[in-house]
Amino acid sequence: MKWTLVFLASLLPFLHETSYEAEVKGCDAQSILLESQGERFEATLFNIGYRQTCALLEEADEIRFEIDDAVTLQEPLPIYLFADGVMVQVTLLEKEKAYVEVHNPNYRYEDQMEMAQGTRSVMAAESRTDGKKG
Repeated sequence: MKWTLVFLASLLPFLHETSYEAEVKGCDAQSILLESQGERFEATLFNIGYRQTCALLEEADEIRFEIDDAVTLQEPLPIYLFADGVMVQVTLLEKEKAYVEVHNPNYRYEDQMEMAQGTRSVMAAESRTDGKKG
């Protein structure tokens, strides 16, 4: 087990709950190719099903990512991704381009993601009741 962890750490030299600058090297519907700390690796957005991520990344001046404690350090690496300081997962949830896959209060940014997903539900309910006279 110890050698497995050492081996994985040599493949991806990243630590949990640490923020890293990255450069987007490629993006498609299934994954994002990032380069950080001299390593190029495939990543996915942690804990959401999503689409239309690439446009957000192309427009960003700064890309950063973090790794949740619950994630195994292997490729594709599930990450929290930030474009110009804003979490990509939250942006996608607010724009109804994503959904939360697992509801786990132990995940680092679970509250923000739940709020972003919940906000759109509240907004949709309000827009259905607008125009109705009581």
